[in-house]
Amino acid sequence: ILPSFFIILAIALFFHNFKDNVIVERIFKGIRPAVVALIAAPTFSMAKSAKVNRYNIWIPVVSALVIWLLDFSPIWVIIIAGVGGYLYGRLHRPKVKS
Repeated sequence: ILPSFFIILAIALFFHNFKDNVIVERIFKGIRPAVVALIAAPTFSMAKSAKVNRYNIWIPVVSALVIWLLDFSPIWVIIIAGVGGYLYGRLHRPKVKS
């Protein structure tokens, strides 16, 4: 994830300085699909390693919709998810048969 993050961060830092330049604006419009791919590739590999399936896919979908539609801070979504995961792990312990 870090290489993608650093590339996108560098693009964002330099874009602010050249956003009024027509040529640079066209270049950035052209690399948008690459930026999406740089974000999507690690996202799918993380989802696979996190064992996201049809039963728990609602968690990232609802989180993304809350962030996007309700303009909710991603920091709070991460904190709430962490607390929820902790509580789920503490309360939903499988019963061990003796």
